[in-house]
Amino acid sequence: MSAAADAVAGAAAGAAGAAAGAAQPGFGACSGEAGGDGECLTCGDVAIPLTVVEVAGADARCRDEAGRTETVAVELVGPVGVGDRLLVHAGVAIEVLRPELPSPETLPPEMPPPEPEA
Repeated sequence: MSAAADAVAGAAAGAAGAAAGAAQPGFGACSGEAGGDGECLTCGDVAIPLTVVEVAGADARCRDEAGRTETVAVELVGPVGVGDRLLVHAGVAIEVLRPELPSPETLPPEMPPPEPEA
């Protein structure tokens, strides 16, 4: 099984254990860390955007807009840095969110549009 498949399987097992009320130790486990209410930030039905505040190996400490933090596995998205925005579900980063480029319609006339990324 590939590393990505292992990561997805681990995340699914952790989320399933969390949903059953039995947090699984290790990767992908529900941390129950958010705001003291016993609910983790990312175990809902949707993925949420979080900002990286610290990186430690294959994990990153992330914060939501309300200031709540959670440890997130980042193996699936590759290297991340402080300040990166991640889309996170079940304690696993599933995408690095890139800043949007301005559209040509919103730029002042004297400013040329940005070149697309290669």
